[in-house]
Amino acid sequence: MRIRKQNDDDVTLEMSPLIDCVFLLLIFFLVTTMMKKMEKQIRVDVPDSSVTIEEHAEPQRVIINLGKNGVYYSATERLQDGRPDFRRIPNIDNFVADLSKRASAGNEVNVRLYADDDVEFQTVIDMIDKLQANHLDKIDVRMRDYRGSREYVPGSNSY
Repeated sequence: MRIRKQNDDDVTLEMSPLIDCVFLLLIFFLVTTMMKKMEKQIRVDVPDSSVTIEEHAEPQRVIINLGKNGVYYSATERLQDGRPDFRRIPNIDNFVADLSKRASAGNEVNVRLYADDDVEFQTVIDMIDKLQANHLDKIDVRMRDYRGSREYVPGSNSY
């Protein structure tokens, strides 16, 4: 008895699942286009733009730069081009006490700490502890790496 070997070149593709899939896609797209037409007919009352204006003031953000050798800089205002206006802080304890007084008077104060790459980590932690001891809990910390880039020069406002 002779056995016929099946030829692997005779691969066929079943068309019935493919046709089912195509019909399902066709139905899906027909239904979604009909829904879009119905949505265009629904009237939507958009509120007036004056509703979105906030009544309360934006919280004040104070930027403190922890520089090398224990030198501190502050930026409470911005220049006309949007960059922070850094000024040297002569006494950091008095500065933090003033921020605490502003916060206790009902003003929300957010503090952002910038630390150079040469500043020790413990100095950053000590500053965070000092701020939290004065009830300033909204603190944002950013570390700066100046290798390969220009270094911040006080008074130049190039940060």
